[in-house]
Amino acid sequence: MFQRSINVVVLSFWVVLFSGSLLHASEITLLAPTNGSSVASKDVIIIGKAEQSVTDVEISGVAGENLKVKVKSGGFFAKVKLSGNDNNITIKANDGSSSTVNIKVGGTENFNYHPDDKEVLDCSSTCHTKVDSNGYVVSPATPVCYQCHDDNNGKAYVHGPVNMGVCGVCHTPHGSSIKGFLNARKETLCSSCHSTLMSTHPDQSSKLCVECHDPHSSDREFQMK
Repeated sequence: MFQRSINVVVLSFWVVLFSGSLLHASEITLLAPTNGSSVASKDVIIIGKAEQSVTDVEISGVAGENLKVKVKSGGFFAKVKLSGNDNNITIKANDGSSSTVNIKVGGTENFNYHPDDKEVLDCSSTCHTKVDSNGYVVSPATPVCYQCHDDNNGKAYVHGPVNMGVCGVCHTPHGSSIKGFLNARKETLCSSCHSTLMSTHPDQSSKLCVECHDPHSSDREFQMK
């Protein structure tokens, strides 16, 4: 009976310890390139974010020695050289948490950074001009995209995300393998929000939605071109 009690106590200790580690495990998110991307060259820029408790990360699976990178305000980036044509890059935080991304060299559609790779390392002067307790944030209060791009919301009928300045519904801010930095291909992007509407659309042909509708704004109802 006494031995059983000891075993229960020991087991409970490990359960609590393991559960605590899960609760406090920090998350590393790779923002660019995204998992499964192809790139045009072996020289790439890794961009990621981590919880505030993470102070540095180690990048392995690249050419040469493992690369140690400081995490500042919840973000990190590093220029790396890939070791081959098919690469599994692992980013491990100082607390033991990690994330892996597969990157291939070559292909018909290569990952492109936004903005381009000449400016991407200067995040604080492009999009992230403000830092708070949560790390890098976009600033100013007006939609950051409109600092470089036309707002496209001056017409009679404006697409909801455009009107609210949440371009990230359709576009990815760090980069994409799809033209226009879209989150998904044009054939499937609209259905992610409009599946019910599309199922009752009078024209069930294979046309793309953007052939008839302007995805940003229009002076015609239903954003017709």
